[in-house]
Amino acid sequence: MDSRILTVSVWKEEGGYRVSVDGDTPTPFEPPHHFLDSYLRDKEIKESYIVPFGEALYRSVFTTKSRRERVADLFKGRDKKRVTVHVQSDLAEIQDIPWE
Repeated sequence: MDSRILTVSVWKEEGGYRVSVDGDTPTPFEPPHHFLDSYLRDKEIKESYIVPFGEALYRSVFTTKSRRERVADLFKGRDKKRVTVHVQSDLAEIQDIPWE
C-alpha cells in the first residue's frame, strides 16, 4: 500500500493559534471547541461525535483551496492509498486532540 505523509504544524501566536500544512503559508486555526471540550472533560469521544469531530478538525485545518487540492492529489491514482497526518506542536492542548 502506498503511503503519503502530510505534516500539520500548530502553534500559538498573539491573537490565537496558527496552522501550516507541509510548510505552506500559515492560517488561523480554531479547534472545534464543542467536541474538544467534551473530549477533554470526559477523556473519550462519544461515539456520535467521532465523525463530526473528525470533519470539524479537517475543516479547521484544510481551510484553503490549495490544502484541499493537496489532499485530493494524494488520493488520486491508485486504489489503495493511505495518508498519514503528522501533527507537530509543542502545545499540550493541541497534542491532547485525538487527531486519529
